Amino acid sequence: MAIQQYNKGESHQLTEHFNIREFQCKGTDCGCQETLHDPALSEYLQQIRSHFGKPLRINSGYRCEKHNQAVGGAPSSRHTKGQAADVTMDGVDALELARYAQQIGVMGIGLYGPEEGNFIHVDTRSSRFFWKGHDQLPVDSFLEEEPQQPGIYLVSCRVNGTAAVISLVFDGSIGPQLQILPGYDAAVQMTLNEESAVFTPVEIGRDTVQILNIRKYDP
Repeated sequence: MAIQQYNKGESHQLTEHFNIREFQCKGTDCGCQETLHDPALSEYLQQIRSHFGKPLRINSGYRCEKHNQAVGGAPSSRHTKGQAADVTMDGVDALELARYAQQIGVMGIGLYGPEEGNFIHVDTRSSRFFWKGHDQLPVDSFLEEEPQQPGIYLVSCRVNGTAAVISLVFDGSIGPQLQILPGYDAAVQMTLNEESAVFTPVEIGRDTVQILNIRKYDP
């Protein structure tokens, strides 16, 4: 969906519980006069709000370039494009919010613990990236891990642009075989749950490796 532009201070109901005023830049001396907003963002937040049945507070929505710089935001922050929001919910731990956001298909989620404000960042990016904290440490998933089924898995991947299939024994523990293919354990879990995802290529030594597909081998 296209990014919408509104006048700062304008009242416009986006969803049942969210008005564009809640997303406007919170800078006090930035002088901006507009609010950019991606409708997909408020739709995600409405789903979260409806699921928990409690108000969802938007701590930071759209940021103009001046305010974004003042608060230490990344120059290319999705907040400056109206595609991101930092949110909290009274009585609900940020981890629970992150888990539900992942379940409804949000591709950009950042989890910030109690020492960092206990909130989550939600954005509308199309490539999956989850992280924790201001250092943005990547994580595969916020969902609770379930015991893995031991067995042999066939991992289709691309190494330096060339397709390959690797057979690996997975015994439910994080072994050396997982260290050479970051995201492998998450891919196994998704396979067991009949889910799919696009995995970002990773640099391993001099090689670029990307998981394409993974399935359990049943002889």
